[in-house]
Amino acid sequence: PTCGSTRFALAMVDLNLLQAFKFNPLFFIFSVLVTIHFAVSLYFTVKKRYYKVQFSSKMKNLARIALILVILTNWIYLWVIFPKT
Repeated sequence: PTCGSTRFALAMVDLNLLQAFKFNPLFFIFSVLVTIHFAVSLYFTVKKRYYKVQFSSKMKNLARIALILVILTNWIYLWVIFPKT
């Protein structure tokens, strides 16, 4: 199956957020997080404050495993919802 990114983008252009989420939930969540990160970074840049987040190696490994599971779950969702025709 395809990843749904093109359908996601078309739904976003039409401001149909629910449909965009259905087409590709992972990309939707990623887009929201990137937008929030950009807004926070812009705020701190304008205020001339800087922030740095540090994680332990255990947390980094846990985040990697979680990311892999999320990507696999998204792929399975797309495979089940949009089967090849």
